[in-house]
Amino acid sequence: MQKFYSCRYDRTFKEVFLNPKNEDLLKALLEDILKVKIEIKKILPTELIVGNNIIKSKRVDALILATNKKIEIEINASINEYVYIRNMAYICNVYSTNALVGDSYNQNIDIIQINLTWGLDYEESKREFRISDKNGNVYVKNLLIMEINMEYYKKIWYSKDEKKIKENELLVMLDLNEGELKKMPKSDKISEKYIESVTIVNNDPFFQEYMSHEEDQRKMQNSLIREAEDSGYKKGKEQEKIDIAKSLIQSGMSLEDVSKHTKIDISKLKKMSF
Repeated sequence: MQKFYSCRYDRTFKEVFLNPKNEDLLKALLEDILKVKIEIKKILPTELIVGNNIIKSKRVDALILATNKKIEIEINASINEYVYIRNMAYICNVYSTNALVGDSYNQNIDIIQINLTWGLDYEESKREFRISDKNGNVYVKNLLIMEINMEYYKKIWYSKDEKKIKENELLVMLDLNEGELKKMPKSDKISEKYIESVTIVNNDPFFQEYMSHEEDQRKMQNSLIREAEDSGYKKGKEQEKIDIAKSLIQSGMSLEDVSKHTKIDISKLKKMSF
């Protein structure tokens, strides 16, 4: 039996919501989160324009140009300190790129990062962050980071409260499996289209092959990480630590993650030859 991949996986999210045929789904999701009407102008390329080797060639999960808004979306299947640092680097890049467009600086376009995040341990449905001082004075008015607590919506599903599920159905459905989607209360056209779209994606053999490969890569990386933790490299086995770092990089892991797991400075990782 093949695995069903919900939109907790960034690849599934992109296949469903960045499909040009599903712009109405993306619009509905954004409006549900932002609580304002959205007119999507363009789905932008997701590769960051950077000179920083740490995040070179990294891609955000989604980047949307709307009326007076540029919206970045990140899918965070789990949470740790590194996720916050990475996502801050991404939204700062989006902000600076936008500031360089034209011949003057302005705050007429809202730059928004939406983080769909699992693994959070607070009760609110979301948290909003701006750059401000201790008295609440905002440094720039057009930068907003929203952290959507996906655990909150999982609890709504498990509550079996049909009214609440209906009110939050699109966010609730993002992490439902095939069997759970069939149990959804009678829905509108948007939710029906979501269920159809995510099912079609999961039935695509090329998608399944891609996801299987990604999971194999993650398992290999996890094995290497466990090997690093069990090998005693913290006691000074420098060469063993370097060999593990090289294997992780060759497996496709980012320099940020390799540095985090092996405790080797990124500057040193950049100088390694393969």
